[in-house]
Amino acid sequence: MIPGTTDSAFAVSDEEMADETIELDPSYQHDSFEGWGTTLAWFGNVTGGWPDEIKNELADALYGKDGLNFNIARYNIGGEDAPETEPYMRRGGAVPGYWNRPGEFSPPEDADEDWEEEKDWWDPDNSDHWDWDKDKNQQWWLKAAQDRGADLFEVFSNSPPYFMTESGYTSGNWDSWDDNLRSDQYENFAIYLTSVAQYLQDDMDIDIHSLSPVNEPNNGYWGAKGDQEGSNWSNESQAKIINEVSKQMDSLDLDTKLSAMDETNPQVFREGWNSYDKKTKDNVGQMNVHTYWPEQRSPIRDISKGEDRHMWMSEVDIGPDGIPQDFDDIEPGLEFSKQITSDIKNLEPEAWVMWQAIEDEVNMNEDNENMNWGLIHVDFDPDDFNQLKINKNKKFYTMGNYTKFIRPGDQFINTDNKNTSAAINKEDDKVVVVYTNDTDSEQTIDVDLTKFESVGKFATATPYVTSEKENLTQKEEVDVDKEVMSTTVDSESVTTFVISDVAGVDDSFLDEDSGYKLFNADSDLVLDTDDHSLVQSKNSREEDNQEWKFEKVTDGNSHTERYKIIHADSGDVLTNDDGSLVLDSDNDLAEQQWIISTNGLGEYTFVGVGSDQVIEVVGESSEEGESVDLYQPNSNSNQSWKLMNTNIDAAEMASLVEQFEQENDFESDEDAHDLKMHLIAISQFEKEEKTEKVVKHLKSFKKLLEHQKEEKLMSESAYETLYDQTEYLIQEWQ
Repeated sequence: MIPGTTDSAFAVSDEEMADETIELDPSYQHDSFEGWGTTLAWFGNVTGGWPDEIKNELADALYGKDGLNFNIARYNIGGEDAPETEPYMRRGGAVPGYWNRPGEFSPPEDADEDWEEEKDWWDPDNSDHWDWDKDKNQQWWLKAAQDRGADLFEVFSNSPPYFMTESGYTSGNWDSWDDNLRSDQYENFAIYLTSVAQYLQDDMDIDIHSLSPVNEPNNGYWGAKGDQEGSNWSNESQAKIINEVSKQMDSLDLDTKLSAMDETNPQVFREGWNSYDKKTKDNVGQMNVHTYWPEQRSPIRDISKGEDRHMWMSEVDIGPDGIPQDFDDIEPGLEFSKQITSDIKNLEPEAWVMWQAIEDEVNMNEDNENMNWGLIHVDFDPDDFNQLKINKNKKFYTMGNYTKFIRPGDQFINTDNKNTSAAINKEDDKVVVVYTNDTDSEQTIDVDLTKFESVGKFATATPYVTSEKENLTQKEEVDVDKEVMSTTVDSESVTTFVISDVAGVDDSFLDEDSGYKLFNADSDLVLDTDDHSLVQSKNSREEDNQEWKFEKVTDGNSHTERYKIIHADSGDVLTNDDGSLVLDSDNDLAEQQWIISTNGLGEYTFVGVGSDQVIEVVGESSEEGESVDLYQPNSNSNQSWKLMNTNIDAAEMASLVEQFEQENDFESDEDAHDLKMHLIAISQFEKEEKTEKVVKHLKSFKKLLEHQKEEKLMSESAYETLYDQTEYLIQEWQ
């Protein structure tokens, strides 16, 4: 429950220059967000059998309206080892399966160590070989989540049942890189998974949104007698089980998406996905990726857009490493918040689901892992339930900074700040901003709302703060003045701002009336033409071949809008010619349309519509004249581009300085005045075509910018904008 309000002032004066100016961009809208959630699995297996009062308190904390208000639950279909196997997994890790082994196939009372189970005893058509009551604890959590409003349920598998495996254990094969499903058991395993999904749907009235047959499949993680269920799957084996599960889903007429492949990080996901043939990809209704090593998220974003596929961030959590278990330490909360924001900005998923929201307090204490995984820590094996403590750490509350305010149906939009998320609610005309301040000092921030079509005269922002001392504490309202919300945020804090009376789109992140030069982020050379081929060249204002225009083909503000990229001089357009990039006449073809992806931080990728390819400089070359072509997304910087408006000159920059001055981006009027005087002089030299003087004074202007930044006389955002434009003009005139 959100604690009561406080009366401390939260606004800053109009005259104070902000430490950071954050621009919101409603012209780049993600798809409607489907929600937040957690995997049940181990904690569901343990706590679902606890006393009603305790487990309901836990369910309220995660799924209740006064709790985190999760709406997604991922249910683990257990594999389960043989009944006679001595327990060896972590508490909760041995999730029950749905099979039943009749006594005739069990070891006799006088069995010795040489006894062997009859091979292939399990018959999915024999009702005696099923037991639908074995996983009651995790089933309780499904119903508890549903009763509290959860509406999206995914089932997933970590391992086949022991009797389908090579090793005889559900924790993996003896060589962890070897597949553990026996080669003759693909059909049986697919029947097992789909039958459980059908049971949950038909008998428990749980609408199963998606089924994921493999989990973190190709990493060599899962070895026999490890402490949790797991199974390795080669890329070829993944495709085989995906296609078999799809076949069984069709035979049962299951209205459920098949999701895959829940790989541990985006890089391994990409490698696996690119190995699938068209049939396998077409059988996948939802791409599931984990972000435990998040650096290559943008390729998954671009693949899902180019191929028009649904995508979830389906599992992640952080300890983080090196931070001991401490329920009051804000640092894990800050890192967790940055993970969420970074995933949303760089991956653009339609849902965000964490791993175990509830962890074993004992396993997390200083005698064991000594970390802060999970949001709630409880002793999984308490001596006395009357003495049980439910410990919510700071990650619980920073999670609430997102889940309680950004709800299913809202749409994330771009911001130009790496630690800021924002989402719009079109029905209620509001925008929610979540800002993470991981510094040890207060920060003054300006949230710029000028790109919205309307900002009400009486628009206000209500802050909710999580910090070392506060847990989602509601603060005093902040007025929005001249379409800017100015405020101060606490050191080491996560703050949610619910801003009222904000709607529409006034300004797009691309100006269709302007020309652009496309600078490769790796080589810093610009996109140029060589007859009908594309190359990179040194930027020159004398070259007409280097200017490009964008024409939106679709009519919206989504992150999947389609554009033509038009050569300004010839009128021809960039075209995907059967996997090669060429310049061709405009024939209104789908192959001449591009989706533009960006995390809002100044770099863009261009994704071919209906393809899994993006525009790149071949071979990561920095040489002039190197080809520009198409390739599968891989997150290398040679696939990223920066856009510079060709209308920029010194006079335009002087006008921009005036705008920044009005928005309080300078410490004093004198600082802005110094910049404008330099730019007025440069503008005169531009008119007189005095190249050497233009370049000389631009370099001097750049030094002045660097001085003002070092002395904190201007905001970071104003500096970055003016610096980039100065660099561009220097290249243009040299």
